[in-house]
Amino acid sequence: MKRFAILMTVLLPVVTIAQTQSPKISGIGRFKIGFTTTTIIDELSKEFSSSITETNDIMATMTNYYDENPTKILYISKEKNENAEFPHTYYLKHPKVKVYFLNNFLIPEVVVLHNIYLKFYNDTLYSLNCEGSELLDTALTLKYGNPKFTAKTKNIACSNAYRTFTYEEATYTKEWVNPSKKITADLVYSRYYNSKCEKQILNYFLLFNNVITKKIDSDIAQSEQLQNKQNLSEKKKSLSNF
Repeated sequence: MKRFAILMTVLLPVVTIAQTQSPKISGIGRFKIGFTTTTIIDELSKEFSSSITETNDIMATMTNYYDENPTKILYISKEKNENAEFPHTYYLKHPKVKVYFLNNFLIPEVVVLHNIYLKFYNDTLYSLNCEGSELLDTALTLKYGNPKFTAKTKNIACSNAYRTFTYEEATYTKEWVNPSKKITADLVYSRYYNSKCEKQILNYFLLFNNVITKKIDSDIAQSEQLQNKQNLSEKKKSLSNF
């Protein structure tokens, strides 16, 4: 799955008392895997008196909407976006996928979610992506128990005109998996360096239905293979007089 970078603060370790019987993770607040666009999007639009604005430019969700203003709802159309290099728009290649964006959403007395991308398959929510935060980390651990923790590190070399520097890149993942194995939630913090050796931070939360996600990936791959075959066939035909 392609990744989409979001800048955020460092996740701090959370120490909690393990719960003997944690509830099954299926969503956050109003955003439950399996809920419909009517249940989520239409109801939120009525509640916040916010019209659903259509945009054909994914950059609009990254340049104009990160603020504390009342919740705005965008419908990201396929035009210009389905071939863009973002995971949220990559899935628009599938004809049954719709993507909506919310700039923020308050879960009372718990956390404010920022930059929320909601993906629907057949008008049913199958994936949620938003920014990660320490408060979200705390809430998830308290409700769903201690996650599986993994750490991956590697050293990279960066050079300037005078010397070479060695930096450590690291990715830390906290994972909660529904007992049925159908739903996975990942809280990811990653530290890496760009081509100019500038430190970058990637911090996000991703919740998704494994079964539907794999089906969509497979459908898109098959569709692209078919399209590539058709393109190749057309190119060969154009050489008939060569």
